[in-house]
Amino acid sequence: MSQSVHIWAIAAGDAQTFELFLEEQYDEDDVPMNGFAATQGVTYYDHDWQEAYFLGNPTAPSALREALSGVTDMDAVIALFGSAGAGNCDGLIRLSVTEDVLGISRPRDGALGDIAVSYLGMFDADD
Repeated sequence: MSQSVHIWAIAAGDAQTFELFLEEQYDEDDVPMNGFAATQGVTYYDHDWQEAYFLGNPTAPSALREALSGVTDMDAVIALFGSAGAGNCDGLIRLSVTEDVLGISRPRDGALGDIAVSYLGMFDADD
């Protein structure tokens, strides 16, 4: 079965910063649930449909291919990843697009402090 996924390249600098960027908070309803949500202009998204990978920099091609497993146009995504964030990207987030999931309706590039987020696009992926 095929589905669509949004994919972002992340330039976090190190694994700890990447993890903190995705760390969730639920103490306050009016603030974003994590740094990634803040860069997308939302307070919440259904993170159960998210896959996040810290790949290191330089990113090993095998790690990137593993993170993109099932994406039908993998070579195009790899090319976009390599040019995103001035080649400094070390993480990847993919979010499945389904009709019944609270998601990110307007995916975009963004930044939070020193972390850069580059939206690569929506792609077909096999389950």
